Amino acid sequence: MWIGDKSISIKIVVNDDSVYSFVGFQDNHDPMSIAFLPYNELWLGAYYSGLRYRMGTGFPTTEELLYPVDDPDFAGPFLNITYQESDDRKYLWTGGMDGLYMYDYYWQDWFRYTNGLVEDVKVFRWNGTEWVNYYYYWYDEDGNPESRMGAGKSTQVNQVYVDQHGRKWIATNGGGISMLDEENDYFTNFTTENSSLPSDVVLSFAHNIYTGELFVGTAEGMCSFNIGAQINNGQGTGNIDDVVIYPNPFKPAEHSCIYFESRPYAKLPTGENMLYIYNLAGELVAELEESDHFRFFWDGKNIGKDVASGIYFFVLSSKSDKTYLNGKFAIIR
Repeated sequence: MWIGDKSISIKIVVNDDSVYSFVGFQDNHDPMSIAFLPYNELWLGAYYSGLRYRMGTGFPTTEELLYPVDDPDFAGPFLNITYQESDDRKYLWTGGMDGLYMYDYYWQDWFRYTNGLVEDVKVFRWNGTEWVNYYYYWYDEDGNPESRMGAGKSTQVNQVYVDQHGRKWIATNGGGISMLDEENDYFTNFTTENSSLPSDVVLSFAHNIYTGELFVGTAEGMCSFNIGAQINNGQGTGNIDDVVIYPNPFKPAEHSCIYFESRPYAKLPTGENMLYIYNLAGELVAELEESDHFRFFWDGKNIGKDVASGIYFFVLSSKSDKTYLNGKFAIIR
């Protein structure tokens, strides 16, 4: 077991309960986070002293610890370090006072995401001397900016969690949760205004990979979201009790839409599903993709025209395998 002590050093407790200790940061004894990456890569994050890493096995020494490539100007504290590997790309993610940091192993470059309140810059790149503008937030014709990290309120990142779909869940210190998509382009924000978060000061995450629940620790208590399970239980076809449908029956005169939500989520990998709606004649009347909140919404229209009252069938299926859920609902006009 490895323990980082902000005021002293790093301690390693081995199998016989003996303790090995070493100084991770010579300037300040302030280790805060420890990450073990593939290929015998060890990363350490500090409160004031930035990041260090080591390649190799066995007990490390202070002399073996290296500064990151080009030694960027970081602003800690680094409370969490995480790793992402997908296809032929590898990334290291962490966060500090002034944004979300990402190291791209392919390009061997460091990048910093911000909330874009200064010069509308979304991402900076470290050029070896300073952080320079890399690309900007996009504006539509009405001058409205796309969603900004930390809901545009906070740049401090307390934790980063990468899920099975490559989405980055970012705990911000005052801006709620920001989810960066798998392409590393767009943020979706969850705050006290649009979710069940008890506080916009988000401190930590813990993901139950079997049920899909993401437990969120905040300054005002804990809550949970379901972001999808990493392990598909392979239970095959589900039944109507596994899908929440509201309202049912759907009355378009009273409700703007009907929504479908898969429970338990372990049966379908959230983010990779489609919902198909059929009438009694077996004709496809709607084909839906999941929303940012991992539900399906339908307004009761087929190519812009209202569908008739009656019984309709749905099939909720995974893009990645043959798992599916099905059921029926009613529309009353």
